[in-house]
Amino acid sequence: MSSHLRSKQSNTQTLVCNYEKSAIQSLPPPSVPHLPVGVFWDIENIQVPFNRSAVQLVERIRQKCFERKYRESEFLVVCDTHKVNDELLNDLNAAQVTVIHVNCVAKNAADDKLRQQIQRFVDLNGYSSAVVMITDDVNFAPVLSDLRNRGRVEIMLIQRQAAPALRNSADFVINFTDLSKDLEIRRKTHSKGF
Repeated sequence: MSSHLRSKQSNTQTLVCNYEKSAIQSLPPPSVPHLPVGVFWDIENIQVPFNRSAVQLVERIRQKCFERKYRESEFLVVCDTHKVNDELLNDLNAAQVTVIHVNCVAKNAADDKLRQQIQRFVDLNGYSSAVVMITDDVNFAPVLSDLRNRGRVEIMLIQRQAAPALRNSADFVINFTDLSKDLEIRRKTHSKGF
């Protein structure tokens, strides 16, 4: 597994991941080691590739957090669970990811809940924390930018093709397509009733 950084014109750094090679080059160390990190996944916007292992993908995301010497405090997904494949929900559960159900009767209901959860995380952990946001939705740019620039929360964005405003709201940007490359096929799980 190898990773390398490319500096952009802004203060944001882009991380390109390639899991086919064996050398490892990490992100620069955080200013404060062992920052509590909250991982927030807009799974309706950036989905697990079809029939691929969410468990393995979550492990890769966690590995990026460990490289930054973050201490995981929260890893959550907000979605309408009625619209998500049961196998994917089982995978997320097996990976110890918290899944919050939101009835999507209103537009952006899941996004609003994610923003609320991010703010609660920062309120509980203070500004000496980090947020990992998995999305391409530019509507998260204001909250992330505010946390980064006013609160000094370290922001890592995992995205595919996010708008510049969203990328510029993060300290580090990781390409989701590279991160999700060569994932194993999802294993079938069978749940037994009581």
